[in-house]
Amino acid sequence: MTAHKIFQNKLLVTVSVLLLLVGFIVLAARTNKPLSPPQPNQQTFEKIQTLDKEAAKNDVTIIESNKIYDIGDDQPVITAIINDPKPLIGKYPFLKKAYKGDVIITTPQQTVIFDPSTKTVRDIGKISLYEELSN
Repeated sequence: MTAHKIFQNKLLVTVSVLLLLVGFIVLAARTNKPLSPPQPNQQTFEKIQTLDKEAAKNDVTIIESNKIYDIGDDQPVITAIINDPKPLIGKYPFLKKAYKGDVIITTPQQTVIFDPSTKTVRDIGKISLYEELSN
């Protein structure tokens, strides 16, 4: 094999590898989704309920959580079942303790993570999700 043939083979292999890399990069760029987190109402929560003061007094989840931690009955409440807490952990770090199926109970002043299966409060955050969930 001559030096010219060896050079041609190496060049062919190099060009092939570069074309493969460019193809992978283009494919990845086309299928890549934006990194912005979804809004809370999109797939992050389900069954979002806004309860006025009177309705909150009769809500089973709120009654159960009030046995452990007094949310208070003098303010409106929004409850939501968590589907996926991961998209919101960057903005609300206390949601690290939340799991799928937990209930968020939020008032204008605070947010409680309640596990209805064990009837326990996982965490209480002084940050409120009330404004975000009410939109």
